[in-house]
Amino acid sequence: MKITVCVPTVRPTTLMYTVRSIVAQTWSDWELLVVGQGDSSALAEVGAELPNLDNRIRYLHLDERGLSRARNAALRAATGDVIAMTDDDCEAAPDWLETLAGLFDQHPEVGMIGGALLAPPVSRRKLETCLEYIPNETLYLPDSGQSPPPAWGWIGGDFALRASVAERVGLFDEYLGAGAPDFPAAEDTDYNARTLAAGVGVLCTATVVVRHTYGVRRGVRQNLSNIWAYARGNGGLDGKLTLAGDPHGARSAARFLPDLILDALRSGKLVLIPINLVEGWYYHRARRTCLRSFTLAPDGRLTPRAAPIADAEPALTGSHARRV
Repeated sequence: MKITVCVPTVRPTTLMYTVRSIVAQTWSDWELLVVGQGDSSALAEVGAELPNLDNRIRYLHLDERGLSRARNAALRAATGDVIAMTDDDCEAAPDWLETLAGLFDQHPEVGMIGGALLAPPVSRRKLETCLEYIPNETLYLPDSGQSPPPAWGWIGGDFALRASVAERVGLFDEYLGAGAPDFPAAEDTDYNARTLAAGVGVLCTATVVVRHTYGVRRGVRQNLSNIWAYARGNGGLDGKLTLAGDPHGARSAARFLPDLILDALRSGKLVLIPINLVEGWYYHRARRTCLRSFTLAPDGRLTPRAAPIADAEPALTGSHARRV
């Protein structure tokens, strides 16, 4: 089984750690596609040297930035039976690819696997945070007639899918995800929903490990920027669901701010309430932008309208994706 690894990158300072973690894999049948974005000369210099490190590495460069755009470039260029993706602030465990290959062989009914993203230690005194995600061991088959378990899914720093599934589900939505101007998050949640809507079986497991070694956000500015980005991405995604006729978009919008305030009250962290209010403002502004300025292309991805429309909720006439 040949595995194509995709690493979108805008960070020349941490990219080599990610690349070296792939070169050190116990599974040898792989190719690595590093997709650089933007006009950084330092990134271009690092990218040009990568094939000298290992002849299984290819470097692609995009003038425009965008995580989903970079992933799509890798999907188009991949030659593997399986496509695995991680980020340029991460390090894959040495058995990452070997574990993925074994699980895909063991579960022919599974088209996608989501793994664990482990954060390094952080300091509360320095206002440090780092995204971590450890899934429950769950095999979900949409054709089983059961609903996905609560709080279930995978995230973009550690997942893999069969090449046949990528052809079936299609490309990532380039108006969602880091680097997208309006909705800089939630591209992975959107792709998961489209995967399930296509009837693809998904396995979530903590045995597939990637370490989020260089993903620590430090200080007020970095952490607030991260919160606002996720709020805008989730607002755009819920707007997209509403455009698709999925009632979960409107339900999520009605719950978003009240749930934030309620969590702050329950935890006694009242200092979070002003942050929650701004977060809610970013979320709802992004959702309105999606409803006014975008529509859905035939493949279910967002596309700009020829002209924005008035602020209104579309009729719920069908669904291109399901919320998970």
